[in-house]
This record gives sequence, structure tokens and C-alpha cells, in this order.
Amino acid sequence: MLCKDFSTNNVMVRSSSRKESAAKAAVAALTLLLALGFGLFATAQEKPLAKNEHVAREGGEREEKDTARKRIEWFYQQRAFPLGFIPAGARLRALQELDHMLEREGKLVRQPEGSVQQFIQPVTTMWTPIGPQPTVATIFGNTSGRVTALAVDPTNSNIVYLGGAEGGVWKSMNGGTNWTSLTDSQQSLAVGSIVIDPNNPNTIYVGTGEENFAIDSYYGAGILKSTDGGATWTQLGSGTFFNAGGAPVSARSGGARIGALAISPNSQILLAAVQGAGSVASGIYRSTNGGLTWSPAPVLGGAPGTEVVFHPTDNTIAYAALGSIFGSAANGVYKSTDGGATWNPVTNTGGVLPVGAATGRIEIAIAPSSPSTLYASIQDPRGATFGALLGFFKTTDGGANWITLPAPDYCSPQCWYDNVVRVDPNPTDPPTVFAAGSAVSFPTGGYLIRSIDGGNSWSEVAVGGNSVRLHVDHHALAFSKPGSGTLTLYAGNDGGVWSSAILGTPGAMIWSDLNNTLNITQFYPGHSIHPSDDQVGFGGTQDNGTQKYTGALGWADVTCGDGGWTAVDPQFPSTIYVTCQDIDIRKSVFNGDARTFSFADNGIDQTDNGAFIPPFVIDASTPQRLYFGTFRLWQTTDSATTWSAISGDLTGGGTLSTIAVAPGNSSVVYTGSSSGHVQVSTNVAAGSGTFNDVSIGLPTRAVTQISVDASDATGRTAYVTFSGFTFGTDAQGHVFKTINGGTVWTDISIAPFSTTPLPNTPVNDIAIDPDDPTHRTLYVATDVGVFQTTDGGVTWTTLSTGLPRVAVLSLKLRRESRTLRAATHGRGVWDLKLPNLAGTPSFNLSSIQPSTAAAGSAGFTLTLNGNGFTANSIVRWTIGTSTTTVTPTPPVNANQLTANITATLVGAAAAVQVTV
Repeated sequence: MLCKDFSTNNVMVRSSSRKESAAKAAVAALTLLLALGFGLFATAQEKPLAKNEHVAREGGEREEKDTARKRIEWFYQQRAFPLGFIPAGARLRALQELDHMLEREGKLVRQPEGSVQQFIQPVTTMWTPIGPQPTVATIFGNTSGRVTALAVDPTNSNIVYLGGAEGGVWKSMNGGTNWTSLTDSQQSLAVGSIVIDPNNPNTIYVGTGEENFAIDSYYGAGILKSTDGGATWTQLGSGTFFNAGGAPVSARSGGARIGALAISPNSQILLAAVQGAGSVASGIYRSTNGGLTWSPAPVLGGAPGTEVVFHPTDNTIAYAALGSIFGSAANGVYKSTDGGATWNPVTNTGGVLPVGAATGRIEIAIAPSSPSTLYASIQDPRGATFGALLGFFKTTDGGANWITLPAPDYCSPQCWYDNVVRVDPNPTDPPTVFAAGSAVSFPTGGYLIRSIDGGNSWSEVAVGGNSVRLHVDHHALAFSKPGSGTLTLYAGNDGGVWSSAILGTPGAMIWSDLNNTLNITQFYPGHSIHPSDDQVGFGGTQDNGTQKYTGALGWADVTCGDGGWTAVDPQFPSTIYVTCQDIDIRKSVFNGDARTFSFADNGIDQTDNGAFIPPFVIDASTPQRLYFGTFRLWQTTDSATTWSAISGDLTGGGTLSTIAVAPGNSSVVYTGSSSGHVQVSTNVAAGSGTFNDVSIGLPTRAVTQISVDASDATGRTAYVTFSGFTFGTDAQGHVFKTINGGTVWTDISIAPFSTTPLPNTPVNDIAIDPDDPTHRTLYVATDVGVFQTTDGGVTWTTLSTGLPRVAVLSLKLRRESRTLRAATHGRGVWDLKLPNLAGTPSFNLSSIQPSTAAAGSAGFTLTLNGNGFTANSIVRWTIGTSTTTVTPTPPVNANQLTANITATLVGAAAAVQVTV
């Protein structure tokens, strides 16, 4: 494995005697590890996973019963603390502030009427996506990320629209083979629903805000409407779907979530199923003017609207479901006979269909070929059986009478999160019904079930007859319309989208994976970049594993997920550490490849109160020392063989959210917590440390990241970032600096210090540019993109060209290649090539490929990238005290050279230093 570490002084980089003096300013150590051979990679075994997981998945991936609930708490509570709510409209106001900054910078032009905006591309470099697009070769085939909505053009079965959890709207013109993103610059990339006008398929309505009741279901910004097939969009409903004020965090404040949309057969009426926020009430909303204005349906409120459907040929008849996942008196199935103007509970003779507080989330589906036939799936809201399937029901007379169907539980324990029902539009009697949910009966595919006899009997079809397996956790099913082409079912879930063209027959489904060109993966904080090669990296994702990047758009799922923080050992970078949800640390000594990880959390108290995505860092100066946070700080001094606690409670009742070790000074360690506490120790040693609370002067909001300036050897210069919002009596910003170890903090993100402050939005990460001799260039990741300052925060500017308007949860700068890498929560990972600064070395070895070589293998070509190479450059290959000089293969250019490494140089396992 190759390693490059500019913070050590053990190897000088030089290209020739003429470059010797200049080269001494660029201190680097590059290490290539000759592994014992690839055969050992295949035989490495994972420790058996046994942490009370509810559902076991092939490949070692498992999910606990309350995983989805924990996601909600982790994602939302940090944004809502300490208010208990997210200010309604906060994201929209932050985007408006972003637009004003872009206008001042000359990057955005507003047309005279103020409604049309035109982006001007600057001459500077743009962000470029590096994937995952897709995640390759998982047990589900290729995957992408959470798909929450699907709609098929009624006139062409190959035109499909897809919505991502925070990935925006995508369009395919060829049945999902290729996808194009449509809404990267819109006010919300969180999609809850999509509906197409049946009489004008170029008109599309998108309900923003993901209504799956999950921890990381991002809030919305009303309705997006396009009248040209998705080329341009207009935002509608802003005065209805978010208003001033707040609500309890359980209401998922910040902006309503629109989980379902329906349009009448004559296209005159729109209905929306809404989970409210702030002063926006939950329920069903109605528009009669193409979405321009909306009004709540009388009576039909008090619980989130979970589904709404129109009769396919009668504009007056519609059905809706209300379904609070914890039970509500308003929960039930409702019917309108005047196009949604008024509503009444379905007749429900005999009370067969459960209603009220005894029910949870309710999903309904209408049979298009027999529209008096409806199906209802109901989640159990009770404590002991919460999330199970309470029952599956059918009516054939428009809701007057219901029967219970013998459907298996296809969505337990997450029927509140992933539950969708649809009926085949083919005119069959009885109709064919599909229902999809969680990872029930995983080996046999019981999380997508089908009935070809109207619901009397069911078969499991998530595993196709071609052995293609769908990902678990379904949120969307959509059919093409009969007569529009090949009748096709599209299925969307936490792993992406699949399709099958074989419907309504007793045979197995034949599934096609449609994820190859989607980039909608949701990353968590703590991604890492290989110290010698920016073409290698690791990151943890929502329900799609911990992934490895190797330079291609396709990433590899290498171990557990939900994945969290990751770290690469800078001394022996074949050693990779990753964390998974809760208390779960894993280690690979084989480059982080799949099936090479084992548990590495021995000694950590598994009962500790900790975050869903807990912080984890490596001490770059002493890489055998790593830190892991629960409510206290855990330390290992033997490369994660054993762990011990070196502190008591550092949070005041919360959980640790970030840890930072001072570069070059291992005795200085900072921690930040979900409860707003920042602590620092200046005497950390093996097994000990005394921490002091230095939170005075900081906001009482969740801490997201701490970064210590490497230019200060004392470790006393540091930055801390915060989530949440400036609101009410809290007038502080989101980025703070100390030059005395936390004794005094300066708010550098808001007036009066900042003349052009940051938008009022959570700041999730910060990177300090080491090539700025003034140490004042900073980059921050926020919920609306990336920003920079070159004067220590006096002026902030956008750094957004090419980057979607998505929450960026992790930001890392690799100095050697000037690469700034942003991991987003819905649009994958993006790279930006930063311009050189005054402190950027003119002679530099930035990376080496390959980053892995097998001992005893044949020779190979080593590629070295950097700056300042000449025809006189030579490569030195050092193992221990033995150095071999290798002449580069001509031609040599200033930025790249290659060298032929012969088989005699890779004969045995060793750490190799490479010098130019």
C-alpha cells in the first residue's frame, strides 16, 4: 500500500540535484506495502455478527428492529436541538441567502421579472461527481440509493420519472437504462411523490419532502411543477406548505412532506397527502388551478396523509388515507364524492377495517380496471408489536364492506417506514396485487409479495426467476399504462430501482437492475481519502454499506451499513478502519477489500449511550492510537485490539458527535457533543486524559465538527462547527474559532465579524487549507452546499459551481493533490480541484498508482503524479536500509512519470518507501 504523509520528517522528496533545495520544503513519506498475496484476501473471515440484529442479510449486512427510528433521531435532533423543532421555511430562506451571495459574486443573473434565473458558469474549476454510480456487485447487483417515488409516462412506458430521498428528480427515456438528473438546482432535492398529468404527460408535479417517517427524511419546499417534461420547474405552494413558527421535533418540522399526489382524470383537480410542519396542518390538500393555490380539505386532518388516489375515470370520486404511525383518532380510510372538496370515512359495515388510534400508517391502492376495488395495508402502532403488519384488507364496493385478506407480514418491523401497495392495471378478474416492504423472509424474497387471485393467496417475488434480488425497504411501485408499450412494473427501495416486464402470471418475476447511471447515495459524516492516492477512499452510507472508491464511478460495498466514520492508517495504509451504526468498529489489514473486515471494538461497553452514527478518528501522528465516542471517550493504543475509556461523561446528558486530535500533538484532543458541549484535554496519554469544558461563549446547539489547525504546534488553534439554526434568542452563527484552546471563542460566520456571513443553515464539516501561509483559508460543508473564506471568515463566498443543492455532511481536503472532496446525503460524492495557493509546493509528489502490490507477483508499472518532474528525475525504491534506483520510463512530463518495477523488487512482503 502506498502512503504519503507530509506531517513527518523522515523522507525528503527530490527529483534531481538542481531541485534539491526546493524539494526540502516538501516533506513526504510514501510507503508501498507488498502484501502476502491475494489468496489470503479470500480466506480472511469476518467475526460472526451477533448484536441483536432483527433481520440477517446475506453478506454480513444486518438491520436492527429500530434502525430506521434511530436514523430519525440522529439526523433530526441535531438540527432541532435545543428548540425541539426546525424553524419552518428555514431551508428556503438559506437558499435565498445563497442566491443573494451568487448574485453578488456575479455567478447568478435574475431576469427582470425576478422569476427566471440563469446560472453563469465561472472560469474556475467545477465540482465533478465521482460516484457511487452505481455501487457495484453487491448481493443485490448494482445499487444506488433510496428511491422514494416513481411515475411512468402514460403514453410511453420507457419514459420514467424517479425521486430520490434527497437526490432530486431523475428522468429516463429508455426504461431506466440511462438516467438524467432534473432538479439539482431546485429548492428541495427531497422527493416524496410524483404524478404525471394524464392528458398532458409533459406536465409533472413533484411533492417535496420525503414522507417515510424516517430519521433522515428531509423536509420539503412545497410543490415543483414542470410543463416541459422536466426541463424547467416552478415552485408552488410555498405559502401553504411552510409557514413561520415551529412544532415539536416529532412533527418533522422545517417544511411539510408531501408523500402522495393524485390528479383527476380530467386534470382539473390535484390532491396532496401531507405530513405537516410548524403551523402547516397534516392531512389532505386540494388545488383546482394547477397547483397555484392549495387548501386543506375540511374535516380530513389531524393525522398525516399517507396516500390519496382518484377513481381512474370519475373526477368526483377519490380515496385518501390518514395514518399517524403512533396511532391517532383521525387515522382511517376516507372517501370523497365531490372531487376532494369534502370527505367522509368509508362506510366500513361491521367495522372490519380498523380505524382510529388502534391503527398506524395506512397505505391504500385502487384497482384501475375495477375501481370499486381497493386494498388497504395497516401498520400496528402498539408498543410491543410496533411496526408489524396489523392487517391487509379489501373492498369491492368502494369502501362499504371490507374483508380481511391472508397476506403475510411483508413489512415488519418497519411497516411505518417502508410499505407500498399497487394493483396491476391490466383488466384481469380478479386483479393482481403487489405489496412491498422491509427485509421479511429475506432469503426467499418475502419483502415483495404478489397475489394473482385478488389477495386470497400470495407468493414471494423479490427474488426473480433470473436470480436477481431486489434491495430491501421498498417505498415505491409504479406500473406503465396498458397500451403505452411493454407493461412494466418499476420498484423503488433503499437500494435504488428495478423493473420487470413479466406481470400477472404464476411464473417468477424477471427483474432488471436499473441503477447503473443513478447517483443518489446518502453518505454520513466521516469519509476518508487514502494518504497516497486520491483515487482511493472510503465512506459510510445509509443502508448501502460502507463503500470503497478506487477511481471509477462504480464503488464497492465492502462491509456493514448503515456505515459511519472511516479512517486509513497513514503509516500502514493497508489498514482500514470503519464504523457502522451504533457501537460497531471493524478493521481490515487487506486494503479495506470486501470480506476482509473483522470486529475491532473489544473492551467498549456495548450498553453505553451513543449516537446512531458515533464519531471515530485516528491520531495521524500516532496511528496506533484511535478514539471512539459514546457519551464518553474511548481510546485504543494498540490499533483497535483493545479499548478503554479515558473520560467520564463529556456531554452533559447527550452523546459525542465529533472528536479531533491536534495534528503533530497527540496530547491535545477535543470532543463535541449533541448537547452543545465542547471539551478539551491537553494531557492525553496512553490510557488517560483530563478534560475541561470550554463551551462558554458557544451556542447551545449540536456540535458537528472540530478541526485543529496544523500550523499551531500547541493545538490551541481550533475551529468548531454547529448544526441547528439561528433563531429567537439564539443570535449566534455556525463557525467559531479559538486561538487559546477554547478559553475564548470568536464567531466567524455571522455579523459583526463577517461582512458577508454564511447562510443560516447547519454547518456539518470544516477543512483548513494548509497551503495558505496566513492560515485563513477555510472550507465548510452545509445543508445547502459548500462555502469558503480566504480571510478567516470576514467574507464568505460560495463554492458551488456544479454541485447540487444538497446537504453535504462530510468534507475532506487532500493537500498533496489539492483535492476537496464532498460527501453528500443524497447525491453521492463530488471532487473539486482547488487552485494552488502561495504555500503550495512547486515540486510535489501527489500520488502513486497502483496502491496495492502482491508480494511474489510479476513486476508492474508504477505511475507517479505530481509537479516539477524533469527528464533527470529518478525513483528510489527503499526497503529497510536497501535502496534501488529506478530510471523512469521516457517520456517524462512535469506532472507524471512511470517506472518499471521488476519482479525482483516485489519478492517478499515489506513496507517500501518511494522517493522521487
